[in-house]
Amino acid sequence: MFSENNIIEKKKMSLEEAKEFVFGSSFEIKDEDLILTSCIDGRYDEESARNAPRSFCGSDPGFLVLVLGALKKLNAINEKLRKRAFDAVLDVLGGAENFKMHTDDHNLENGIIAGCGHMKLVKKDPERYLVSEEDVEAVFDYLNFLKNQGVGEIILVGPHNESAIFVIKDRRIGLLHQNKNLQAFVFHKALYEEFIRDLAQRLLNLDEIKSQGISFENLFKLLKETGEY
Repeated sequence: MFSENNIIEKKKMSLEEAKEFVFGSSFEIKDEDLILTSCIDGRYDEESARNAPRSFCGSDPGFLVLVLGALKKLNAINEKLRKRAFDAVLDVLGGAENFKMHTDDHNLENGIIAGCGHMKLVKKDPERYLVSEEDVEAVFDYLNFLKNQGVGEIILVGPHNESAIFVIKDRRIGLLHQNKNLQAFVFHKALYEEFIRDLAQRLLNLDEIKSQGISFENLFKLLKETGEY
């Protein structure tokens, strides 16, 4: 998913800087808040990060890849199920109006979500994410379908200057991705797990998944392990 290798060539935050970053960047997530998804990318501005605290690799397109990787482990994938699984992700998000994806200001002419480093890696090395080239093509076809339905791309600005990785395990706390002159990768583990619990329940309603005889807890575990692979 991501590792310190991503920041190995850059200066890492000191412990003191990390403490100041967290103190100055934390915000409250209320139970009634609409939870949207961001990527782990450190270039999100304050408004975007607050509006989409569920930070996960690749934002919502990352969940499309995740669900295919998990279904591959069940040997349950086919074209029809792939589409139904994508729709299940969309349903859990609350519809196309809540689907979030991003590019950046120096990839605007390079196609959909070309500025997302995570999804670039998915295209370059599908097997690393437990999917095939055909699966990746299906993901991007679905993204273009959503774009034609009016789903936009957030445009992140500037270079990558992430110098730390933060993993959030408290559902009530969000974290900005940048503060002053510092950027960080942010993975909201608690909100990610909340989402895939809902996704597991939705997938279990599909006949192709029911036929596998898998329990809710085992399907949740499969999704979780796939997303953290």
